[in-house]
Amino acid sequence: MLCEVAATDPGRLEADWLIAGVPQDAALPPALADLDRALGGSISRLQAAEDLSGKPGEVVVLPDVPGIAARRLLLV
Repeated sequence: MLCEVAATDPGRLEADWLIAGVPQDAALPPALADLDRALGGSISRLQAAEDLSGKPGEVVVLPDVPGIAARRLLLV
């Protein structure tokens, strides 16, 4: 398994998995807000539905993420 940490536009990162940290009770940081826009607001909708809170130990898998280069998205 190859694991890389990159400081780049996450929406353009070609990978099997893109893993992104979500803050608890805070606005999305700029890179995550850009990713949310590329996903058509999926992250914001998950937060609004209280399906994503950013609490420790929470994991949300998005197996189909059109709009970004990665095949899957893991929000932690």
